[in-house]
Amino acid sequence: MKTYDAIVVGGGPAGLVAAARLAEAGAATAVLDPEAPWEKPCGGGLSPVALDLFPWLADLEQTSRRVSRVHLTSVHGASVTLEGQEPYFVLSRRELAAALLARARAAAAEHLPHRVRSVARDGAAWQVRHDGGQLRGRLLVGADGVASVVRRAVRGAFARSDLGVAMGYHLSGCPLNALRLWFQRPEGFAYLFPRRDAASLGVGWRASLRGGRASSRRLLERALRSWAPGASIVGRYSHAFPSMVSREGWAEPRVGEGWALVGDAAGHVDPVRGEGIIYAMWGASLLADAVIEGRPETYEDRWRDAFGGSLWRKLPKRWVLRVPGLAGAGMLLARPFPRARECLYRRSQHHS
Repeated sequence: MKTYDAIVVGGGPAGLVAAARLAEAGAATAVLDPEAPWEKPCGGGLSPVALDLFPWLADLEQTSRRVSRVHLTSVHGASVTLEGQEPYFVLSRRELAAALLARARAAAAEHLPHRVRSVARDGAAWQVRHDGGQLRGRLLVGADGVASVVRRAVRGAFARSDLGVAMGYHLSGCPLNALRLWFQRPEGFAYLFPRRDAASLGVGWRASLRGGRASSRRLLERALRSWAPGASIVGRYSHAFPSMVSREGWAEPRVGEGWALVGDAAGHVDPVRGEGIIYAMWGASLLADAVIEGRPETYEDRWRDAFGGSLWRKLPKRWVLRVPGLAGAGMLLARPFPRARECLYRRSQHHS
């Protein structure tokens, strides 16, 4: 049974960033994912801070689009258009995953295209059973999404109250010059993210919300008529995502003896806007920093200091749902753009 310094379960943005960074530092690293690189049915949007943290993303041009106009509507009906700011970066998740997998392989990380069936602590290491056999690793990184096998082993599955659901369409023949967000009460939203030649139109809602699917489907059709009249539906999707709102979920550790959680498996998704890609990559990078420095336990403080405040529900919920008029919309607009989070990132780097 082969033994690795690190076994990363999951080949999405979080897992591949962690694998590449650890392998670059000389750690024998394996990534297990039977489908990487894959297309995930989501918007594919990255906040402007993404290019500050990962400048090489600018080289991904096959499907990407930079969007400098954002239309945002609050639950109170106040609409604001923001222009002239740093652009959002929207791209295919397959293109992003392919680029990240290439970087991980170039760093000598080994990609094993197998599905993980179970993980178990075995002395000072982890034993990982997969479709192709089994292997051992001293560090186990759970980057395998909302239904994470690793998370279930070390923390347990997500509570239903800490889950959201998204569904939507991939469209052709619709306007591609703006990104749109439309917040709904209670705690739902619609979005339109344009890529180079197509767009992702979707809605998200809390899984525990009674009647959420029916009301969200009506919102989806309203958004389709309003934002993309005459567009052609070329694909449909539906998937769950973490949306941590409970105090217990917020407080639980994402790192322990010989293990760590990143990305969706860690619940690193904004519970108001549903944004998760940048937090997946950012958190994975912070974990790698902590491991490379020989202080993996500091990952907990690093991610909380860097972006934890953006993921906690109480403050953004008050902004979105309780502040009326243009003031509420203005506060909403302040959160997606990078300056505050960039400052947090610089502070966390200085602190580390």
